[in-house]
Amino acid sequence: MTRSKTMAPRLTVHDKENQEGWRQRLELNDEHLQSVNAEFVVLEKQMTHIGKSVKGDLNEIKTKEDQLNEIFREKVEAYQQTKSKLKELKKAHDTLTASTKQLAEDLNDITHRNNNAKKKIAEKSSSMTNAAPLVEIRSALQRLKTENKELAVLIGVLDYEFTKALANEANPQERSPPRRADSDDEESVKRVD
Repeated sequence: MTRSKTMAPRLTVHDKENQEGWRQRLELNDEHLQSVNAEFVVLEKQMTHIGKSVKGDLNEIKTKEDQLNEIFREKVEAYQQTKSKLKELKKAHDTLTASTKQLAEDLNDITHRNNNAKKKIAEKSSSMTNAAPLVEIRSALQRLKTENKELAVLIGVLDYEFTKALANEANPQERSPPRRADSDDEESVKRVD
């Protein structure tokens, strides 16, 4: 503002119509500057008051924020712990999923080999001979065992008779008339035959 006043007399304006117009504009600018400066003083007081108010509000907000942080600190810590556990569980889940996938592939491979082995066994069992001769052999063995028992009984009876006959020949006085074979002995002999 002071500079414009010192420079004003030296300025020469070549406006033939209105040589005095620039001075009026300069004075008008000075008036506006003074009104702005006057408004600035009032505005500065208001801005200072608003700044203090905002600063107080910010301090109050920070205090409330600290109180809320203190209230929810345990929950935040619990959340962080839960988050880390979830991360670990996800990692374990991924590992188990990969392991399960590998085991499923192994199971499919084993199932495939098992099916192939069953097919081979079925092919070999169908190519085996008929089991009818084995059944016949088994029944023949049973018949032989039965006949063997009957022969053993017959041999026992004959041995007894032979021993008795020898004893009678050795002692002729005690000789008793020859006994006829009982019908039971005949039946046992017939069964053996």
